[in-house]
Amino acid sequence: MSPDSSDRAGLLRETIRAEAGRIDRQRSRNRRQAFALRIVVVLASATTTVLLGFKAQGSLGTTLTNVALVCSAAATVVLAWEAFYNPRSLWVIEVNHLAQLEALDRRLADMCARSSGPLDDADLDELRDAFEGLMTAHLAAWTSLRAQQAPAPLPPNPTAAPNSHPTTRPADS
Repeated sequence: MSPDSSDRAGLLRETIRAEAGRIDRQRSRNRRQAFALRIVVVLASATTTVLLGFKAQGSLGTTLTNVALVCSAAATVVLAWEAFYNPRSLWVIEVNHLAQLEALDRRLADMCARSSGPLDDADLDELRDAFEGLMTAHLAAWTSLRAQQAPAPLPPNPTAAPNSHPTTRPADS
């Protein structure tokens, strides 16, 4: 045991709790955003359906059709926003990460409560490594989600001449 192991335990606990607070704020924001985007799409789609169902004549009919068109376009834009940012998937990733951080915090608190003195350096190293593992796993999950949304790179064209422009076609023989 080193004399500063209680300081290390406190620092680790502060670090875990700070990360948990940051993730909790992101989780809440993404949950609200996922809900709001879904509600906007549902309302725009329902409004479009209702407006197109009205049988109005003349300029009122034209106005209702135009408003329905705007609602339909708005739903499309919101769906594109949702697909790009994917707040629902981020929310799920963050719920999982937060639960793991809270479990690690409970584990640290339990170890501190059971110990008659400062924690062993080996125990603190194990907990720090577990924290770093959680952070790495969270980054991997986030990166994987973002990679799934990125367009795939174009495969090389095996028939292209070595120094040709990619949009040129090889000459027919």
